[in-house]
Amino acid sequence: MSFYILCPHINRATRKKRLPVTLAKANNKSRIIKSLSKFWFHLILIRGVFHVIGIAYFLSVFLVLS
Repeated sequence: MSFYILCPHINRATRKKRLPVTLAKANNKSRIIKSLSKFWFHLILIRGVFHVIGIAYFLSVFLVLS
């Protein structure tokens, strides 16, 4: 039940379509996996950007000090 509470928009979509329960559950799982992969992609992208900024900052400080 917490599954539906966490994702109310998915619950609304399945209610509109009135799919069989098993089909709805499978659909929800695939959607959640897709959204999670998107989330991880963004997380890695953001981390990559921060790493680049951090390395650039470290190099600039190192060059100024030397």
